[in-house]
Amino acid sequence: MRGLNGKAEPFLTTGGGAVLKNLAKKTRRCSFCEVLKSDPTSVISAGDEISAWRMGGSLKFHSGNVKHFLVAGVGFPRVGTDYLFFLRSTDARIKDYAISTAFSLSDQVVYSLDANSSQCAFDGTGANDFLRTVREEILARRAVK
Repeated sequence: MRGLNGKAEPFLTTGGGAVLKNLAKKTRRCSFCEVLKSDPTSVISAGDEISAWRMGGSLKFHSGNVKHFLVAGVGFPRVGTDYLFFLRSTDARIKDYAISTAFSLSDQVVYSLDANSSQCAFDGTGANDFLRTVREEILARRAVK
């Protein structure tokens, strides 16, 4: 899905007394301008806003202390930036998605959100060329099925 990353809101998991084993999630509101491959369990259309999340992030406690929970090689989308998100459904009953990875499309140049060598291979590619390649790959995979 291609969309604009909105406001980020970190939260603690159920129990909230502590954050253990990187269970902090950062929730993001994303507004999508294009859906390249639809989710058969939940209809999402261009213009829809959904919640998407990633493990890690920063939490500010009532005491004013800030704790950072980072996962090596995992980046976080910047607010207000255009991305191509690769999402996976976490619950078919609601529009709740985990961000598998994403690519920034700022200034018409692609940059990987994560420090993964196979994804970084696209860094510096023109956004239009990258999107065309992704669309072609989606069509090719549909033809195989």
